[in-house]
Amino acid sequence: MKIDVWQKVWENYQFDPKNDSWELNWEKSQPRWKLALQYFQEKWGGLKNRTVVELGCGRATEALLAAREGSKVTLVDNNKTALYLAKQRFEHFGLGNTLQLIQSDVLNLDKKILGKFD
Repeated sequence: MKIDVWQKVWENYQFDPKNDSWELNWEKSQPRWKLALQYFQEKWGGLKNRTVVELGCGRATEALLAAREGSKVTLVDNNKTALYLAKQRFEHFGLGNTLQLIQSDVLNLDKKILGKFD
């Protein structure tokens, strides 16, 4: 019997808006996000009005930060519970309208899907 480890992880995840706000603020303050923003600023003039995809998104922290910067976001994950939880987070922060969800194995995505992102 195959055990889906990620399904076990997401089934046990409890969404806590207060903790989630703290986590996003912490993530936003980290050097990796600051460097990513600097790169996006230099390459595209920022993330506003860009289309981004997060493959194997899990809870989609980076995509959520990109949406807060003005991006339209597509999340791809093979696990429907992870996508549901990510959608819940986006909706909590008023960003549900910036979001598209695709349930798929990221290693077998249709190339037409991937060609539409910045």
